[in-house]
Amino acid sequence: MPTREDLESHLISTLKKEVAKTNIIGFSKLKKSDLIDLMLKHKHRFHHIKKRSIKTYTKIPQKVYDEALKKKKELLEKSKRAKAYQTRQAKRREESIRTSKSYAGMKKR
Repeated sequence: MPTREDLESHLISTLKKEVAKTNIIGFSKLKKSDLIDLMLKHKHRFHHIKKRSIKTYTKIPQKVYDEALKKKKELLEKSKRAKAYQTRQAKRREESIRTSKSYAGMKKR
Protein backbone atom coordinates (compact mmCIF):
# COMPACT_ATOMS: atom_id res chain seq x y z
CA MET A 1 0.00 0.00 0.00
CA PRO A 2 1.35 3.44 -0.87
CA THR A 3 2.15 5.91 1.85
CA ARG A 4 1.78 9.68 1.68
CA GLU A 5 5.52 9.94 1.12
CA ASP A 6 5.36 7.53 -1.81
CA LEU A 7 2.57 9.48 -3.46
CA GLU A 8 4.20 12.87 -2.82
CA SER A 9 7.31 11.73 -4.68
CA HIS A 10 5.28 11.57 -7.94
CA LEU A 11 4.28 14.43 -10.20
CA ILE A 12 0.66 15.55 -10.00
CA SER A 13 0.14 14.64 -13.67
CA THR A 14 1.19 11.06 -12.92
CA LEU A 15 -1.13 10.88 -9.93
CA LYS A 16 -4.05 12.19 -11.98
CA LYS A 17 -3.43 9.56 -14.66
CA GLU A 18 -3.46 6.84 -12.01
CA VAL A 19 -6.72 8.14 -10.52
CA ALA A 20 -8.27 8.32 -13.98
CA LYS A 21 -7.51 4.63 -14.52
CA THR A 22 -9.61 3.73 -11.47
CA ASN A 23 -12.80 5.51 -12.65
CA ILE A 24 -12.92 7.86 -9.66
CA ILE A 25 -14.65 11.08 -10.69
CA GLY A 26 -14.24 14.69 -9.59
CA PHE A 27 -10.47 14.72 -9.21
CA SER A 28 -9.34 16.86 -12.14
CA LYS A 29 -9.34 20.21 -10.32
CA LEU A 30 -7.91 18.94 -7.04
CA LYS A 31 -4.62 20.19 -5.69
CA LYS A 32 -1.86 17.67 -5.15
CA SER A 33 -2.43 17.36 -1.39
CA ASP A 34 -6.19 16.84 -1.88
CA LEU A 35 -5.54 14.33 -4.62
CA ILE A 36 -3.22 12.39 -2.33
CA ASP A 37 -5.88 12.40 0.39
CA LEU A 38 -8.36 10.98 -2.12
CA MET A 39 -5.90 8.31 -3.16
CA LEU A 40 -5.21 7.36 0.44
CA LYS A 41 -8.96 6.92 1.00
CA HIS A 42 -8.92 4.35 -1.80
CA LYS A 43 -5.55 2.76 -0.99
CA HIS A 44 -6.59 -0.65 -2.26
CA ARG A 45 -6.87 0.72 -5.81
CA PHE A 46 -3.32 2.11 -5.81
CA HIS A 47 -1.34 -0.76 -4.26
CA HIS A 48 0.96 -0.90 -7.31
CA ILE A 49 2.38 2.60 -6.81
CA LYS A 50 5.87 2.72 -5.35
CA LYS A 51 8.07 5.64 -4.37
CA ARG A 52 9.49 7.44 -7.38
CA SER A 53 13.25 7.28 -7.64
CA ILE A 54 14.81 10.59 -8.55
CA LYS A 55 17.86 10.47 -10.79
CA THR A 56 20.81 12.51 -9.68
CA TYR A 57 23.24 13.83 -12.22
CA THR A 58 26.91 14.24 -11.58
CA LYS A 59 28.67 17.33 -12.77
CA ILE A 60 30.90 16.88 -15.80
CA PRO A 61 34.52 17.83 -15.11
CA GLN A 62 35.38 21.22 -16.62
CA LYS A 63 38.25 19.77 -18.66
CA VAL A 64 35.99 17.22 -20.36
CA TYR A 65 33.36 19.88 -21.01
CA ASP A 66 35.94 22.26 -22.53
CA GLU A 67 37.32 19.53 -24.81
CA ALA A 68 33.85 18.61 -26.04
CA LEU A 69 33.04 22.26 -26.67
CA LYS A 70 36.31 22.73 -28.57
CA LYS A 71 35.58 19.70 -30.79
CA LYS A 72 32.09 20.99 -31.48
CA LYS A 73 33.44 24.40 -32.51
CA GLU A 74 36.07 22.78 -34.75
CA LEU A 75 33.42 20.68 -36.50
CA LEU A 76 31.23 23.73 -36.98
CA GLU A 77 34.13 25.71 -38.43
CA LYS A 78 35.06 22.81 -40.69
CA SER A 79 31.49 22.54 -42.00
CA LYS A 80 31.41 26.33 -42.60
CA ARG A 81 34.64 26.11 -44.59
CA ALA A 82 33.32 23.16 -46.59
CA LYS A 83 30.12 25.03 -47.38
CA ALA A 84 32.07 28.12 -48.47
CA TYR A 85 34.24 25.93 -50.69
CA GLN A 86 31.18 24.35 -52.30
CA THR A 87 29.69 27.79 -52.90
CA ARG A 88 32.89 28.99 -54.57
CA GLN A 89 33.01 25.87 -56.74
CA ALA A 90 29.38 26.34 -57.80
CA LYS A 91 30.05 29.98 -58.76
CA ARG A 92 33.07 28.94 -60.78
CA ARG A 93 31.03 26.31 -62.61
CA GLU A 94 28.32 28.83 -63.42
CA GLU A 95 30.91 31.30 -64.65
CA SER A 96 32.61 28.71 -66.82
CA ILE A 97 29.26 27.70 -68.30
CA ARG A 98 28.44 31.37 -69.06
CA THR A 99 31.80 31.96 -70.67
CA SER A 100 31.59 28.77 -72.71
CA LYS A 101 28.11 29.75 -73.94
CA SER A 102 29.22 33.23 -74.85
CA TYR A 103 32.30 31.77 -76.56
CA ALA A 104 30.12 29.30 -78.45
CA GLY A 105 27.82 32.17 -79.47
CA MET A 106 30.75 34.14 -80.78
CA LYS A 107 31.97 31.15 -82.78
CA LYS A 108 28.65 30.79 -84.65
CA ARG A 109 28.71 34.34 -85.98
